[in-house]
This record gives sequence, C-alpha cells and structure tokens, in this order.
Amino acid sequence: MAANGFKALEDNGMLKRPAAEQQLIGDTLKRLGMTMGVFVVEGGDNWKTSLTTGKKEYIDTFVKTCKESVELAKKINAKWMTV
Repeated sequence: MAANGFKALEDNGMLKRPAAEQQLIGDTLKRLGMTMGVFVVEGGDNWKTSLTTGKKEYIDTFVKTCKESVELAKKINAKWMTV
C-alpha cells in the first residue's frame, strides 16, 4: 500500500486481532510512514439495543471496550475510532 502512495489505512477488525498482530501492524505502519485511520470500538453489543436500556452489564462492557480501544490506539498510533 505504501509503495502505491497510500498514507493511511482503515481496519475495522483491529480490536479483535491478536495483540502481537496489532503490534506488528502498528510497527509496520510507523516504519512505512503511514498512519492508522479509524478502527471500530466493537464490544459485541454495538448492533443491539444496549446502552439505552441503562443496564449495568452493557455499560460495563462498553466502558471496558473503550479502555481497550484507547490502549490499542496508543499501540498503533491511531487518533480516530468509530463508535
């Protein structure tokens, strides 16, 4: 991709990738002078009526996933996430 002039990529499945693969992608992007575009904050309940129910279990899952996503963003030098 870098050889063809691309400067960024989007990976909606990034959060579900193994940690070693996430690190490899982040390192490779840095080495190639590329950046990570958006990735999806996906905790498993995104397509359900969840947060609007007010149920603690959904809120806890969402907050946990957000925290994991912030740590991933640091690892892969990402600035944008889709929620």
